[in-house]
Amino acid sequence: MKEFGGGSPGRAPGCMKTTYTRFIGVAIVVCLFAVGMATLLNYYKFKSTVEKVARDRILITASTIDNSVESSLGLGMGFAELTTLPSLMERERASDPLVTAIDVFDPSGKIVYSTVAERVGSRVPDAWLATASRAKEEWWVTEPRELVAGVVERNNFNLTVGYLAIRYDRAYVDRSITEVGRNLLAIGAIAFVLVALAVSGALVLILRRFERDMRAIETHVSGQGAPEIPPAFAVAVGELKQAIANAESDLARVNTKLASAGD
Repeated sequence: MKEFGGGSPGRAPGCMKTTYTRFIGVAIVVCLFAVGMATLLNYYKFKSTVEKVARDRILITASTIDNSVESSLGLGMGFAELTTLPSLMERERASDPLVTAIDVFDPSGKIVYSTVAERVGSRVPDAWLATASRAKEEWWVTEPRELVAGVVERNNFNLTVGYLAIRYDRAYVDRSITEVGRNLLAIGAIAFVLVALAVSGALVLILRRFERDMRAIETHVSGQGAPEIPPAFAVAVGELKQAIANAESDLARVNTKLASAGD
């Protein structure tokens, strides 16, 4: 039974070193996952917020034009007879540097009014028409270089007479998102390093205390001394020591009987 106490100390340092490495490795992986997920969630939340704010900003302009169109239609003017609409559209486009162009098209997709003269008479992309025709009030489409937000134009009988589309620069939105993404990445990296160091330090302290407790229990059980046993292990250690003593006593009796039988 003395091998219990004599053999372990030589193996303990290597064993505990491996244990430290494993625990700290797992802790670092957990920290990386937690900080990484938090960073990603914050990024996508910010991305969604920026896109919504930009869209709401454009829809305010759309609402101004929409009110003018509804007022003119209420006076009995036809949708193709809104002579003051082009100048209003141009003023609204010039008032917001984010806006690149404003188009108004009929239910068939033909552009009736536009701040870009060359576009009048042409057709809008099918994706615009499909999205706008399904909308109840507001609609928006994402293009490779532009974002498009618009509203449905209705007359006094609540019949759809056309659609308003405001195109705005996607680069502005993408730039803001990219800049904040870089900041979040830097903050996440710093947070990961700090959290990993803190957790690793806490684990080292806990494992060292655990190692001291295990050595105290080993010394106590092997009978090499009588160090203070951690209260949490006192009952279990007492039972273990008693079980070892009983086993040694039984083994001694068996050895005695075997020796007597041999004689």
